[in-house]
Amino acid sequence: MERIYTFISDFNGVLWGDFFIAAIFAACIYLSVKSGFVQLHIGALFRETFGSGSGGEGKKRFRAISTALAASMGTGNIIGTAAALAVGGEGAVLWMIITALFGMGAAYGENYLGAEYRRKDKCCVPPMAYIKDIPFGRAASGIYAAACIAAAYFMGNMIQGNAVCKAASSAFSIDIHIAAAVFAVIGGAVILGGTERIASAAEKLIPFASIAYILFSLAAIAVNADKLGEAAQSIIRGAFGLKAAAGGAAGYIIRTAVSTGLRRGIFSNEAGMGSSVLVHAQCGCREPDSAGKWSACEVFIDTVICCTLTALVLITSGADYFSETAVSDAFSSIFGSVGQLFITFSVIIFAAASMLGWCCYGEIALKRFTDNDRMIYAYRLLHIVLLYVGGVSQMKLLWQTADLCDWIMITINMTAVLILFQKKSHGGKQMIVKSK
Repeated sequence: MERIYTFISDFNGVLWGDFFIAAIFAACIYLSVKSGFVQLHIGALFRETFGSGSGGEGKKRFRAISTALAASMGTGNIIGTAAALAVGGEGAVLWMIITALFGMGAAYGENYLGAEYRRKDKCCVPPMAYIKDIPFGRAASGIYAAACIAAAYFMGNMIQGNAVCKAASSAFSIDIHIAAAVFAVIGGAVILGGTERIASAAEKLIPFASIAYILFSLAAIAVNADKLGEAAQSIIRGAFGLKAAAGGAAGYIIRTAVSTGLRRGIFSNEAGMGSSVLVHAQCGCREPDSAGKWSACEVFIDTVICCTLTALVLITSGADYFSETAVSDAFSSIFGSVGQLFITFSVIIFAAASMLGWCCYGEIALKRFTDNDRMIYAYRLLHIVLLYVGGVSQMKLLWQTADLCDWIMITINMTAVLILFQKKSHGGKQMIVKSK
């Protein structure tokens, strides 16, 4: 097992190298420019996204946003942020935020295309529908769908299941195998109900859990408000290698902070992966510009707000980033057993919601290959089995597998978005976001 981990880790190190990081940044900046810098109009975006909708359209919109947020707001916001600090230092936080801000442009572009191609191609679901429109697109769309299904199992299922089971086992002093079995049974009851039951669960779980987490984090930061200035300085110094005395050391620190921030930022908000397109394309949005705006807001909420708050709680509390219970320790150091209990339930809710959201993504991607009811049912059953397996597995191998799936999905999807968004933008005044 250790050899497999080492191989995948080394392979990811090559894939997520300096060239790829630079290419992703450049692509996100380009798409931000083409979108009219959608991130500069965040107030107008929130008003349009969460404003009143007309009847069924408003309900579909809220359900799509809830499902997409459910998939992205999992352990990446809590455990993933602590992991980013442990590997990349405090500087990784700033690069996570920068990745998210420019990622809003990528999210806008991919969901704009998703809504447009959903109207054109009734037989194929975006992003596979627009990926088919690029050179070698049919093969690329198949590879993308396969990577999405794998990501649903590894990143969306096993990592989230692992987080839930460890949190439950620690908080309630039960055996990890029992926790995994209970979670598999409860999760399975929702999964077997299909995408409609999953969307309904996300619609109920995510708004409440997100608001509660944001408020609790703000309270924790307020307790240590005198340390905010020092925390901000450490984030900036770490992001640009200013802590290092030698130029070579500074360069290494910058590369580590940027690489870690980018990878964990993408894992958290999934901008550029095309995953949110899968669910937004199902909600029946007829206006591509609106679909793009909704997705951009999700990225902002997920990383710029929630991940930043988690990082500030960790830094100001002086928690040990390398501890598996870093976030729990940070909150419990401020609020005692109440803080520990709150984080336990937050991890369980976010991870469970993320697992359900990704199960929905994988099922939609599976339809790229088959509509056979037995195959879809088998897909759901395997999810339930892997919930248990993931709950008792080693995390480090699962994280590396998730990074590999991320790379495949983002490479294919971003290539398609860059090609097709460029074609549309020549006559695309309708693609420019305007503040109301």
